[in-house]
Amino acid sequence: MRATMRDRVREELRERLQDNRFTHFVTLASNAPGTSIYRMDDWLKAWDASMNHILIGSRWRKRPDLRMIWFAFLEKPETNPHWHLLVDNAGLETEVQLARLENFGLEADRMWGKVSPRGSVNTQLYLNSGAIDYVTKSVRGDVSMMRSSLDFIRNN
Repeated sequence: MRATMRDRVREELRERLQDNRFTHFVTLASNAPGTSIYRMDDWLKAWDASMNHILIGSRWRKRPDLRMIWFAFLEKPETNPHWHLLVDNAGLETEVQLARLENFGLEADRMWGKVSPRGSVNTQLYLNSGAIDYVTKSVRGDVSMMRSSLDFIRNN
């Protein structure tokens, strides 16, 4: 059987994601059916900024080398929009930053609640590549529902 374009894109993406070191697997749910993709993008960007501010401090914009690196995949945009993220916080170095990282799940939930008041968060430690398979299960051939923190770093 010949692999479809969608299958090839998904497999290539999975292989490339395997080359990264992730620390967390996060789901950010809107719990608001009908939320537009644009609003989900805005909420993700606001959540990213808030989390980087917490983890790095008020000068987070000037420290792209310490920012969270993540890849986010939007799932069920028409019915129950939510992001699945693979997050790399391995760049945090100082004792203060590492202490802040201990509360990552609580802060992720608190910050998502500020941008998406009805939303919910599930934060887990990244344990194995099963998370990569999970987040990429709905990837389309054009990866139009994928975002990366690298896009936000370039624009801030």
